[in-house]
Amino acid sequence: MLKVTLKNLFARKFRLVLTSLAVVLGVAFMSGTFVLTDTLGQVFDDLFADVNRGVDVDVRSKPAFDEKAGGPGTQEVRPPLESPGGPTCTRDPGELLTTICGVDGVRVAEGSVQGYALVTKLDARGRPDEAIQPQGAPTIGVSWGPSKVVNQAFGGDGMPEVGRRPTGAGQVAIDESTADEAGLSDKAVERCSRGGSCKGARVQMVFLQHEPGIFDVVGTFRFGTVGNLAGATLAAFDISTAQEVMNRTGQFDEIRIAATDGVSQTELRGRVRDAVRALPDGRSYEALTGEQLAKDTSDQIRENLGFFNTFLLVFALIALFVGAFIIYNTFSIIVAQRARELGLLRALGASGGQVMGSVAIEALVVGLLSSVLGLAFGVVVAIGLEAAMKGLGFDLPSGAPVIATRTVIVSMVAGTLVTFVSALAPARRAARVAPMAALRSGATLPSSGRRRVAIGAAFTTVGITLVILGLTADVDSFPGGTAGCVGAGAALVFVGVAMLSPIIAVPVARFLGWLPARFRGMSGVLARENSTRNPRRTASTAAALMIGVAIVAVVAIFGASVKTTLSSVLENDYKAEFSLQSEGGFQPISPEAAVAVRDDDALQGSIVTEWRFGQFEVDGSTEALLGVNTNLNSTLNIDPSPGAIARWKAEGGFLLFADTYDELPAATRRAGVLPVRFPTMPPGETKDVPIVGTFATKDAINNDYLLAMRDYAPEYASTDLGDVFLSVKLPPGMSLAEGRTELDRVLEPFPGVKVQDQEEFKESQEAQIDQFLNLMYLLLALAVAIALLGIANTLALSVFERTHELGLLRAVGMGRSQLRRMIRYEAVIISVFGSLLGIVLGVAFGVAMVQALSSEGINLGLPVGQLVIFVVLAAFAGLVAGIWPARRAARLDVLDAISHE
Repeated sequence: MLKVTLKNLFARKFRLVLTSLAVVLGVAFMSGTFVLTDTLGQVFDDLFADVNRGVDVDVRSKPAFDEKAGGPGTQEVRPPLESPGGPTCTRDPGELLTTICGVDGVRVAEGSVQGYALVTKLDARGRPDEAIQPQGAPTIGVSWGPSKVVNQAFGGDGMPEVGRRPTGAGQVAIDESTADEAGLSDKAVERCSRGGSCKGARVQMVFLQHEPGIFDVVGTFRFGTVGNLAGATLAAFDISTAQEVMNRTGQFDEIRIAATDGVSQTELRGRVRDAVRALPDGRSYEALTGEQLAKDTSDQIRENLGFFNTFLLVFALIALFVGAFIIYNTFSIIVAQRARELGLLRALGASGGQVMGSVAIEALVVGLLSSVLGLAFGVVVAIGLEAAMKGLGFDLPSGAPVIATRTVIVSMVAGTLVTFVSALAPARRAARVAPMAALRSGATLPSSGRRRVAIGAAFTTVGITLVILGLTADVDSFPGGTAGCVGAGAALVFVGVAMLSPIIAVPVARFLGWLPARFRGMSGVLARENSTRNPRRTASTAAALMIGVAIVAVVAIFGASVKTTLSSVLENDYKAEFSLQSEGGFQPISPEAAVAVRDDDALQGSIVTEWRFGQFEVDGSTEALLGVNTNLNSTLNIDPSPGAIARWKAEGGFLLFADTYDELPAATRRAGVLPVRFPTMPPGETKDVPIVGTFATKDAINNDYLLAMRDYAPEYASTDLGDVFLSVKLPPGMSLAEGRTELDRVLEPFPGVKVQDQEEFKESQEAQIDQFLNLMYLLLALAVAIALLGIANTLALSVFERTHELGLLRAVGMGRSQLRRMIRYEAVIISVFGSLLGIVLGVAFGVAMVQALSSEGINLGLPVGQLVIFVVLAAFAGLVAGIWPARRAARLDVLDAISHE
């Protein structure tokens, strides 16, 4: 039987290719995702190992909180180190540095700082012109001390590529990628570094808590061995200047230490740790070896890439799930076509188990071959994904592709398992073939329609239940949490609906086929009849497309709902005429911009509201916090409780979202204060902050805790990232045109700040939403392409199955063009059927998801026009998918087809 199975499989190479292609694409997406993220992870591992070469021990503060509000991608909060003296062991160090420098085995100890520093290019007259602000990447300022040993991040050896390191106030070195974007030539930088004219080698630097200034660029450098750090801009200053401009006077973010010869990293770390812990606040510090520092830094990057990896894997699993339907349908057709062959095997003595095993072995072989090809093709997919990310503005470092053992195992197991499981049902039907019945002409395989309906109804019911639970209840105990519960429920619903869809396949196909039957003659009539002849096949073929279209519809509904919510907030709740934010999106802007607007004579009477985001701890849990001015209700309707705003302005403190306030312990509500811990406070210590009222509407802020800026600013002075957003309500009587003119003038020293009126702000936010949706559609396109491949696959196999019938049609006068049209119209009917099923399910899932998010202020929006377009595009895609099978059918030799059995 094994020999028969393998000979049968490889004797039909064309069918083998058709069967395996869907799995190849799905596995390629999965393996490509792993290859891309593993490659990036290895690049960052090597990069940070290189830039931290020479650092044997690093001392820094422990994280302020055990967890990060917002999850992966949220910045970890670490208070600065207090060090009132100089930056190195040789310059009157402060207490912490003194202690470290006195440790036996310390060769060099040097403090360093890091913060926000925006590079702005100058025009020909030396005035600020354009901020160099990458989309999605930070603008980083760092210190560059005198020790080459612990500063090998710069150029890989502590030396600049051009010029020298900055040594005084008004000097800066920038990464070579940023220097190129600023239009600085190596010659001008070199001349400036040697004390000559700095014309053509100057930039403006903008900081968060320091006035902007013009700086001489005395050097350019590479970050380790690459031009910059994943698209970020890097600006380096001498240590004293960096402390001044980044609000770190008398403070460091870390102390980097090099060991004397013969002292290992682990040994020196132990000595430094013991010495530091003996200080009064030593328990708040931690010491890492250089290897641990490199790994920790790289792990933070990997954590962010982990979200990206999961995001891509979801779409890879969708593609594999769609591929499973194609495999099931393909094997069902193949087994049906081989009914007489399988009956002959049974008549010759093969048992039902042997027949089932034969089909299962075919599936295993197809799965293994497809997985191998998919794994190999994954490298190409990884390169394509990297190019796509760069096209979206993410300048990721490149490296040799990394194919980890995990990638090979997961890809092989997933591809093989999906193929094998998908072929089990057809294999079982093959085992039930009655030998003599199967040998008759026109034999068909046994099937149980009632059992199929019962199982389909059960799957659908359980799936709907899981989706509802995932969207409305706490399901943290479910594998994968909310996402796992909803995903498993959706998968069951898709399977259940696919099993039930043959019930409606005939009437729907007849309805959809009315148009071609009415207007396209006999080709249309036969296409309609063919699509209703085998409702299970029609439904199974359409099911794959149903999944892709359903998920596309969910994405479209969610995007439309977010846009609807945005429009509602701007029209009904947002009272400010102008919004100010960074050109780079979510990057912070200097609080000096708000000061400049408030202090301008022409804008006196305007209401300027600053928005700053932070983290704090309440009742042992890390929560997100919005620091905002108490005039917030003048620019945004938050529906405060009676008297809350007056108390807020008079006393400061917290405004809490009403639902959050109701969940507080009764004792806390009675006391009217919230015990919290801010980042600079030691663990276990809390501060009572008054609760002055509540607010009921958080559509625009999505935050439960509002802290008055007067309380926020001093608590976050050393960890603050600046204003994320500014709202400006113009003085009474000032027109929009006058307001824009004045704001543009006042903000000229801040070229990184973007001024937008309400309509412009709405358009920019919608553009960001559309960018994300387009990325989702692009990734979902593979699943839809696999579904269309399934339609082409089914029609191509049906051409072989109906060879005798097609020959007879040609013999009685049907032309080649009529035959081609008939096959194409079948494809269109199946595609539209699948897309309509997908639209119905997508609308149901989308509406349920938005309703579950209604407590977060999301309002339902239905993109009816988009959904109609999806159906039209599906019909067109089906037409295209039917071209190749139609051409094969038209090329059949009439006499050979008539004699075919």
